[in-house]
This record gives sequence, C-alpha cells and structure tokens, in this order.
Amino acid sequence: MKDLINYINEAFNDAKNGDEFYTRIEDIEKGLSHFNFSGKVIYCNCDDPSFSNFYKYFHDNFSKLGIKKLMATYYSDEPELVEYDGKNEKRTPIKSGRFQDNQEYMKKCDIVVTNPPYSDNMPFELIELCYKNNCDFIFVGPLHLCKTKKAFRYIKDNKLFSVPASVNKFLTPNGSYKNAPACWYTSIEVEMPKHKFTHKYDKETNPKYDNYDAIECKKSSDIPEDYDGLIGVPYRFFSRFNREQFELVDVTIPKLNGKTLMDRYIIRIK
Repeated sequence: MKDLINYINEAFNDAKNGDEFYTRIEDIEKGLSHFNFSGKVIYCNCDDPSFSNFYKYFHDNFSKLGIKKLMATYYSDEPELVEYDGKNEKRTPIKSGRFQDNQEYMKKCDIVVTNPPYSDNMPFELIELCYKNNCDFIFVGPLHLCKTKKAFRYIKDNKLFSVPASVNKFLTPNGSYKNAPACWYTSIEVEMPKHKFTHKYDKETNPKYDNYDAIECKKSSDIPEDYDGLIGVPYRFFSRFNREQFELVDVTIPKLNGKTLMDRYIIRIK
C-alpha cells in the first residue's frame, strides 16, 4: 500500500516541480468520443497549438465533429490567441497566457477542453471559472482530485462527472512517457456503462471496516448485488460511477483490522 501511495505522490510531485505532462492523442480520441461537439465553440485554454494534442484533435477533425469554431490560449513569454474556423487560422498577441486572465474567451465559448496544470489547486480554479462564466468543461486531471471533499460536493450535487475511459500515461517534453493515474472531469453528464454484478456478499471478501459502518470492496467486481447497506470502493470507481445504479454517500479513509486504507467512496446500491 505504501508503494502505491508513494507512486502517486511521486508522479504528481513531478508535475508540481515543473515537469509538464502532455495527454496522448489516443487517450484524447477515446475520452472525447463520448461527447457531441456539433455546432460548438471549443476553447483550449492551456494549449499551445504547436504541440497540444487537444488542439490537434479538434483542428484535424473540425469538419467531422461539426465544430463551429476553435480557440486556444497558452502560457508563454509571447502569448497568443489562436482562432481557427475550419479554413483559416488567426493569431493575435494577448497580454497573458494564464487561463485565469482570459475569462473573456470563456464567455465566448461553449466548452473548455484541456489538460490544465495540476499544481496550486488549478484544476478546481478552472472548474470554478467555467461555472462562473457559464461554459461547460472537459479536462484531464489527476485521479486523486476526485477523492477530495471539494470534488465530492461537486459530484454529489451533479456538477462533476467522468467518462468510462482511464488515462494512465503521459508524454513529457523530452519525448519520454510518464505513468501517472488520471481521469476525465466534466460538467457534461454522459451515459455510463451499467455495472454487471457477479458477486454475492461474503464476509471474507467484504469485511466490515473498524471505524465505519460499511463493507470493503477492494475492486468493483467485489460489489455484492445482495447487500443493502453501505459499501466502500476505491475512489477510481469515479470513472465508472453510474448514478442510475448507485448512490454516492461519502468519501472517507477507513480502517480495516487496525490498518488504515486509502480513501474510499462510500456507495449504496439503488
């Protein structure tokens, strides 16, 4: 367990210390396949078009996706607003490439799509700015974000969703790959696959926590179909959370047989 915790912390401490993670095009294609972009103005607000795979995906599939307009801004010593209408690309110098300073473009778009910086609470800052400016968002963020109390409130209030597509590997500026657990975060609810129950409640597989009136499930396949009480599942369950089947009750750090486990979502079968 300590090895897994150290792995997660090391991966995302790298990002905080200045390493940049770029989302692979294959992960973008898989994740964004769950959305309809027809007639939409798309804004990639943390994306340099010279190397951003998000910008490349929308640019190269502009007609196929039926996009109305594509915009991008990015952090740089010489930041620009890049606009593409399917035929021509226009570049305009701007004062700042920080997404916090470019809310005027959020007001002009339908959906913000990006991979924001992970440090300094920026994913949450992006979420709040999108809500403030009445635009939807889709972004790749660290998996551990979904276990925080703040994210839990958004999820429980039906303001934060995911898609059934994991992201575990990123490209770095030197061309190498870095493994880091991540997932998709969005304000747009998509259809989630229904969980297929294959397990019956068993005290050995599903022991009760020491400090919480719920049973343990080490993996989703351990969720018993015949249990009416509270159930603990790993927080990566977020990317498969079907609201028609399950109720999200809490997020906690349980203890089992005297040992502290990693964070768990507490759910109930509807």
